[in-house]
Amino acid sequence: MSTYIKLSTLEYPRHEGDIRIEHPEIQESQTGDTFPCPSTYALVVPTTAPAFDEATQIAQPQAPVQVDGVWTQQWLVRSLTTQELDARALQLAEIEKIRQQYEPTQP
Repeated sequence: MSTYIKLSTLEYPRHEGDIRIEHPEIQESQTGDTFPCPSTYALVVPTTAPAFDEATQIAQPQAPVQVDGVWTQQWLVRSLTTQELDARALQLAEIEKIRQQYEPTQP
């Protein structure tokens, strides 16, 4: 799914449905590669999240910036907070508990 940025306000992410609200003249059949992006918006080029340590960090999408004149998705890698680490540990413990309930017992 393509994402767009509204150039006048830098609202991001915007999607085809958001743009159609402002531009009802765009036909429903015009989607994806045939979607006529109005000049008040720009297509944002997606990027892959950078490498990070999933045990202690998270990669969060950020507002796009222009790179060589092209609006490009950005990422912020940050450390997980103590609360997030605790919540993750609880989730993993719950998953392990459920897994053990369904795992065949060894004779």
